[in-house]
Order: sequence, then C-alpha cells, then structure tokens
Amino acid sequence: MLVSGFSGKLGDDLDTDDDGVLDILPWSTIIDSISLVESLTSGDKYYSDIVLGPDGSYVPAHAIRCDWGWLMGEFEFGLDDSPGVSNVCPVPTAAPGPSGPLSVVVNTIRDFFG
Repeated sequence: MLVSGFSGKLGDDLDTDDDGVLDILPWSTIIDSISLVESLTSGDKYYSDIVLGPDGSYVPAHAIRCDWGWLMGEFEFGLDDSPGVSNVCPVPTAAPGPSGPLSVVVNTIRDFFG
C-alpha cells in the first residue's frame, strides 16, 4: 500500500482478529495498493482490491504500474525494469470480465513480453 498521512508505527497489527479486514487504519488516504499472490486457494489474506498473480506457482517477481493498471514483471532482472523512466506498457486487450466490459487479462499481457 502507498498511503498518505501515515500515523502508525513499525510492528502495528492492523488486522487484530486476522479475519482479512483491516481493523486499524493509521493513514488518511490510500493512494494505491496491490496484493501479490502465490495461490488463490491458500487462504492467505489480501488487503487490496487489486490482486496480481500467481505467476505459475510463484508469487510475481514484481509488479509494473501502467496508466491503466498493474501487470506482472519478469523474474529475470533487467528485462522489464525501468527505474528512473516510464514503464513500457502494452495496450490492454478487451475481454469479458467481472469488472465490466474492459478488463485486463494478465496472462495475455505477460505473453506480450515473450
């Protein structure tokens, strides 16, 4: 999570009853957030509406932020890293999905990079 107005401290338990809902919100605004996921069936808790992964049977190596959303980065260093410059982002493809008429199919975007 990228937040503003943070007033918490290191080690704070924000989900005190471990039910997957944040009980304590020591910030004024969530600017952006993402959950990197290894398995959708593990029972792990995700604290973002945006879930990226799994990448095969792994947690994504990293995430790349584009104007239209997030996509998985490659495991190999340097292939799609872009520190200090804008990310190279493919044009999203239209696909039916739960978020409406346009949703990004992550595997399709991943295949774009080879």
